[in-house]
Amino acid sequence: MPATTIHIFLIEGDPTGLKTAEIDNWTGQALVIPRNKLQDAQNRPEISKPSVYFLIGKNEEDDNKPLVYVGEAGNFWTRVCQHSEKDFWQTAIAFSSKDSNFTKIHAGYLENVCHELALKAGRCALQNSTQPTKHQLPEREVAAQAVFLENLKILLASLGYSFLEPIISKDAKDAENPLFYNEGKGALATGRISNEGFIVYQGSTAVRETEYSKSAQEKNPKMIKRLLDNGYIAVLDDKYYTFVKDCLFNTPSAASDIIQGNSSNGWLKWRTKEGKTLSDIYRDR
Repeated sequence: MPATTIHIFLIEGDPTGLKTAEIDNWTGQALVIPRNKLQDAQNRPEISKPSVYFLIGKNEEDDNKPLVYVGEAGNFWTRVCQHSEKDFWQTAIAFSSKDSNFTKIHAGYLENVCHELALKAGRCALQNSTQPTKHQLPEREVAAQAVFLENLKILLASLGYSFLEPIISKDAKDAENPLFYNEGKGALATGRISNEGFIVYQGSTAVRETEYSKSAQEKNPKMIKRLLDNGYIAVLDDKYYTFVKDCLFNTPSAASDIIQGNSSNGWLKWRTKEGKTLSDIYRDR
């Protein structure tokens, strides 16, 4: 991906308030609206345009999966007002165009595509009750919307929301971020560091018997419970858990604690096949 310049304009001078986001040499734009600022956004020129939009809320049960509704509108202001009964969302992000070439049909097409991407990535809890309608476009329009979509994903991720992008897979060829392994008490896990944290891959195992330090005695059992409740791990047998899907941890040590069943330094416990630690490759480098 080439270097990209993004412009974020703080409409009220507040980084948590109303803002717009744009990319150089692209006619698209994003309008970010905290829910309590909805009335303040009513007179913005972007708000009445055809838009593909996302309503985003926090997930109290799974920090890794925000609550997300994907929608489209011929007039975003009219549509978002109809969502007042939806209690889950705190932020709305609407993507429109600074010219008149982006229509409700285009927004509907992207609504379906974004819903499919979010479903496939599995990184959010979708709040749509039905599958968005799949719109047919001429070939040239499909190509144009592919460009719009790529820029939409860049802006969305730059604003802190990566739910349209899948976690980097175990099979991905990434010379800068190789696979690491963590072994302990018969458990074996495979993982990789990423721009967002540390990924433990499906098929990894973790010990069930725990010997946490005092500082970790409260935190780690709660984490194990969340991982079980949200389907990231399952009981394999009387000694081990198994990861049934890829799981993103905030730090290598948090991941290593779960694998080892005790407090551990993930920068030293995670090693490549050649025996190099995370510290060897990332810190010492």
